[in-house]
Amino acid sequence: MKIYIDLSNHIIMKDNADPAYIIMKTSEPIVPSTYFLVTGNDTKSNPNRNWEDWTISAANFASDAEAVVEADWTVIDDRKGEFLPAENQAGVDFTFNKADGTTAYQYYMIKITRAVNGA
Repeated sequence: MKIYIDLSNHIIMKDNADPAYIIMKTSEPIVPSTYFLVTGNDTKSNPNRNWEDWTISAANFASDAEAVVEADWTVIDDRKGEFLPAENQAGVDFTFNKADGTTAYQYYMIKITRAVNGA
């Protein structure tokens, strides 16, 4: 199943010292295969805010309260040195590069550790 992630709501990383985290829950567990990122609506004028390094992890928890950054997550995608298009609302397909292709998860966490400008 493809997961769509729209960055046009200005998910911006401010500095390298503090990674940005996004935790999402699907309505039911799904087996991840691909995902689709959409750059922001002002990316052309601010291309240095695009993500360059990020990790996507997944898990299954008994409750939403357990879905915290410090919990036990399984890494299903790890990206370093990726360059998203410097265009407004440009979409890019990715395949989860560490997912086993059989395990279904309900919770997903994106950890953004670096933007293009190093911030």
